[in-house]
Amino acid sequence: WSFLDVANLIVDATFLLDMVLQFFVAYETSDKLRGRYWVRKHSRIVVHYLQGWFWIDLVAIFPFDLVATLVPQAGDASGKLRLVR
Repeated sequence: WSFLDVANLIVDATFLLDMVLQFFVAYETSDKLRGRYWVRKHSRIVVHYLQGWFWIDLVAIFPFDLVATLVPQAGDASGKLRLVR
């Protein structure tokens, strides 16, 4: 493994940790009745994240290059996987 491979893996792991933490971090919202307030209820935080940035974050951290390396049949498909990333 090269230095860049290890660095890439560390970055991916950091973003994965960030994704996990997003399921527990309160978010600010507002409405006409209460004004601005923080949502702290875990179930609402989870739903909010799943309906928002979760899927974008998931695609962003998916290790296409690692999958292309580990899958022996990838051959020409590895270039396509890198292009998608």
